[in-house]
Amino acid sequence: MPDGLWVYSFSAVLYLIWSENFRWLTKILFVPFVVLCVMEFLQYLKIISGTFDFNDVFISLIMCAFFCVNIKFYKSEKKIENY
Repeated sequence: MPDGLWVYSFSAVLYLIWSENFRWLTKILFVPFVVLCVMEFLQYLKIISGTFDFNDVFISLIMCAFFCVNIKFYKSEKKIENY
């Protein structure tokens, strides 16, 4: 769960920084998930210390998807308020 929360919060920070003026925002939101996958893979190969856990990758993917769904709902509510 901590890795999933890390992915969610890192995605939120990227969204807050580049939400208005960044063209590839939807692609950049997956960067935290990719970083976590690389870190887990390096743990699997014993290049860095730690224990590989597939559940970390799965939970992080769920949290990344959850953040993207939250952004969609936030944007749709924001459009409704502007009318």
